[in-house]
Amino acid sequence: MNWTIDLCYAIILTSLTGSVLTLMWYLVGELLEWTGFMNIRHILLRGVLIFYLVPVAYIMSKIPSHMSGMVDARFFASTPMILWISRALVALWVVGVMFFGIRHIGRTQGLNKKNEEAIPCERSVQEYFEQICLELKVPIGKVQLLQSYHAPVPAIMGVIHPKIILPVKAYSKEELRVIFLHELTHYKQGDLYGKAGMAVVLIMNFFNPVARWMSSLIGMWNEYACDYKVYPYVGGIRAYFDVIISMVEEKGSNELSVCLVEDSIELEKRVRHMKKFYKVKTYSKWVAAIILCAMILLSTNTVYAATGFLGRGYIELYDDTAVTVDENENEGTELTEYYATEIDENVHVVTKSVQSQARASYGFYWSVPKNTMYQTNGFTASSGGSISVMVDADPNDLTIEVGIIQPDDVRRYVTGSDVVTHTFNLTQSGTYRVYVKNDNGVAVEVDGTYIVK
Repeated sequence: MNWTIDLCYAIILTSLTGSVLTLMWYLVGELLEWTGFMNIRHILLRGVLIFYLVPVAYIMSKIPSHMSGMVDARFFASTPMILWISRALVALWVVGVMFFGIRHIGRTQGLNKKNEEAIPCERSVQEYFEQICLELKVPIGKVQLLQSYHAPVPAIMGVIHPKIILPVKAYSKEELRVIFLHELTHYKQGDLYGKAGMAVVLIMNFFNPVARWMSSLIGMWNEYACDYKVYPYVGGIRAYFDVIISMVEEKGSNELSVCLVEDSIELEKRVRHMKKFYKVKTYSKWVAAIILCAMILLSTNTVYAATGFLGRGYIELYDDTAVTVDENENEGTELTEYYATEIDENVHVVTKSVQSQARASYGFYWSVPKNTMYQTNGFTASSGGSISVMVDADPNDLTIEVGIIQPDDVRRYVTGSDVVTHTFNLTQSGTYRVYVKNDNGVAVEVDGTYIVK
C-alpha cells in the first residue's frame, strides 16, 4: 500500500486510542479518588500520555487478521480515490504540524531569549537553595537557580538544562523554602519531561480536542501531585498555601514551564482539592501498573469497536472505488495483454506472502528490487472466472510489469506506471500466481490488491 495510507491511519488510530484512554482515565479516576488512590491517578495519567505517542492500535491492525481479529485487511488496501483522500489528509496534517510546531519553537526561543537576561541570585539565596537540594537528594548543580525581571511567578523550565527562575524581589525564608521545595519536586517527579511530551502530543494531535483537554489535565495533576508531596515539609496545608497565596499574580499560564501558581482560579482548585484529599494514602507504583493494564483491557473493546467502524467505512469506500475502476475498464480503457513463457536469466524470481482478505481478496505491499520479479504463493482458480489486479507503484513514472502465471506456466501481463489495473479472464482451471516484475534500474514500492472470482 501507499505510505500515505499507512501514515494517515496511524495518525487517526493513535489519536483515537489516546482519546479513549483519556476518557477511561477520567471515569476510573473518579473511583480512584473516592478510594484514596490519589498518587496512583497521577501516575496513570502519565501512562495514558504514552498512547498518544506510540501507535499501538495501528500496529495491532497491521497484524494479519486471523491473528489480531481487528479489521479486514482491506482496511489498508488502496484505490485511486482512497489514495487521493489519504494524500489530501496527510498534506493537511503536515501543514498543521508545521504551523503548530513552528509556533511552539517560536515561543520557546522567545522564552529562552528572555531567560538570557536572567542573573544569578544572591549568595545567601543560592546557599539556601543548595540546602534544599540536599534535603530532596537533588545533586547540586543539576538544577540552576536564576532571577529575572521578566518572570511573573517562580517557575522551573528546561528539560536538558533545567533552571528555576525567580522574579526579582525580596523573599522571606519561608517563601523561599516553599518555592524551592515546590519547583524541585516538579523536577524530581519528571514534570518537565511530561510537559515536553505533551507539547509533542499537542503538535501531532492539533485536530483533537481531547488532546487539548489532556494537556490541561497534565498541568493540573502535576500541581496536585506536587502539593501532596510538599505541604508536610513546610508546616502543613495552611502554611503552604498561605505562602503561595501571597505570591498570586494574574498573569496567565505558560505551557513551556511549570509555575508555582498560574492564577487565582487555578489556585482555588488546588486548595479545594487538597482540603478534600489531604489524608490520602500512598500506594505502590506496581498498583498503578496493574490498574493501567486493567484500563487498557477495559478500553480495548471501545478501541476495537471504533476501529471496526472505521474499517467498515473504509471497506465500503474501497469496494465502491474498486467497482469504479472495473467500470472504466469496461468502457475501453483496459490495457493490452501480453504473453510470455520465459524469464531473462538476469531477473531474480522471489515468492512472497500476501494478506488474506474477505471475498477472495488479497493484498500485498512489496519493495521490488531492480531486475526482480516478486510472485505470490499459488492459489486455485477456475476456468470462466477472473483475477482482477490493481497495483500502485512508487516512483509513479517507472513502467512495471503486472500479471498472472497460469497453470501451464505462461505469463499473461500488462505494463504501465503509477496505478496499474487489469482483469484477467481465465481459460484454465488450476494453480495461479500474481506477480510484479521490475526491469528498472532502481527499486519500486508496489501496493497491490487482487480479487479472485
